[in-house]
Amino acid sequence: MPSSLGLLLCTLDRPTLAARAVQDVLKQGCSALSEVIVVDQSADPDARELRAKIHAMNDPRVRLVRADRAGLPRARNVALDLTTADHVVFIDDDVRLMPDFLQAHHRHLSSEGVGVVSGRIVERHARPNHAGTANRVGRDGRVHTNLGGLTDTDVQVAKGANMSFRREQLVLSGGFDSRYGGSSLLEDADASERVRRRGWRVRFAADAELVHLSAPTGGVRLGEAEQTAWWRFHNTALFVCSQRGVAQALRAQVTFAGIAGKCAVLWRDPGVVGRLMDAWAQGVACGQSARLGYEAGDAARYGRHS
Repeated sequence: MPSSLGLLLCTLDRPTLAARAVQDVLKQGCSALSEVIVVDQSADPDARELRAKIHAMNDPRVRLVRADRAGLPRARNVALDLTTADHVVFIDDDVRLMPDFLQAHHRHLSSEGVGVVSGRIVERHARPNHAGTANRVGRDGRVHTNLGGLTDTDVQVAKGANMSFRREQLVLSGGFDSRYGGSSLLEDADASERVRRRGWRVRFAADAELVHLSAPTGGVRLGEAEQTAWWRFHNTALFVCSQRGVAQALRAQVTFAGIAGKCAVLWRDPGVVGRLMDAWAQGVACGQSARLGYEAGDAARYGRHS
């Protein structure tokens, strides 16, 4: 029996963009597409606006779920709990899909040994910081990324704006970790790294292409620069500690102490160093704590499928 494909989209305060992304999905004409699950964390009136737009599409494959607790990893788990598809594709709400996007994800995930696909991302604003195609978290905790290449290759981790999984492997690895708070930085890397450690490859697919608009508000955007930096420090420490151990987190801390110093100079606030390094310490402590996996309340509320 051919494998099925589900498109899972989590959105917050972007009803127009989210609805347009769903329309792009439905226009793909992918025969394997069995369901589109949209998890909306928006407050009224954005939630009402998106509900009206989805209703107007009148497509039985589209299911809109209202999540009353914000947080991208948690919302992804809600969608994962609801889907029954063999392969699941995650996209951001501020993207435009290129032709054959879904078919490309489905084809690559059907390849031997591939458990995760990281698709090509044409960034409207962000710039790559690596010369060749790559997406990895370095030993110093910095993210080295360039997902605009034209040649398929293996990478270390996937990027959440454009990624897909064999659903069974994602579930067995524990889904998404809601300890990645704030901007949710590295929640995607963490999930794909855990699948990779189970022996599956993470494949960059050049033909699974989309344009990332990087909308300035909504989604996981945070209002203040220091708040964004705080969660960058916390989530990076959490990732390094939980994936590579405390010793490696202590080594990476040296690099981030330097970054904190630069922030203090830029913002003319010496106290920033202490606050950001406290975020790092909290991230390390979080990484040493036991992770519970799926939030039991969410699984019970939305009905998890095996």
